Amino acid sequence: MTNKEPISADAALVAIDIAKVRNEVLIEAPGQKRRRRLSVLNTRTEHDRFIETLIAMASRSSAPSRRPEIIIAPSPGG
Repeated sequence: MTNKEPISADAALVAIDIAKVRNEVLIEAPGQKRRRRLSVLNTRTEHDRFIETLIAMASRSSAPSRRPEIIIAPSPGG
């Protein structure tokens, strides 16, 4: 059985569709009406850019006194 844990309303949700050449990312940030789409090539440079994007998103958190929550759900491509 699956353990259900509540997700905070101010958590950022990140879905990653993993593939051999390129990963597709969908980011739903709290307080934003639109989701952000990214394509991340499977190179070190692109992975570093993606991590910087997540760090920047976390630093713009609405509650600076609290560490922002980012929930990442990978999905293997097929």
